[in-house]
Amino acid sequence: MYMASEVGVANVGVDEVVQKGRLKPGRLLLVDTQRGVIVKDEIIKEEIATLRPVANWIEQEVSYVTYTCRFWQPFLLFAHSRPPVSHTRV
Repeated sequence: MYMASEVGVANVGVDEVVQKGRLKPGRLLLVDTQRGVIVKDEIIKEEIATLRPVANWIEQEVSYVTYTCRFWQPFLLFAHSRPPVSHTRV
């Protein structure tokens, strides 16, 4: 694998080039030398994203507002019963 910031750094024949391009911002590059393949950016990010079960954590840990409001209801009613504060410029 050759990686450089300029064209023509290495003298490689056209028949030896498997893939060429530019590494864009936010993209990952992985060469699996054991399998002899270049792993695409989307596959790398998908594997990283599935390492932690974030969707399961959210489902288990989310507290719904309806349960929370029962506790705060008396305080909210008191706050809304007061007249609004008027703002005047000085």
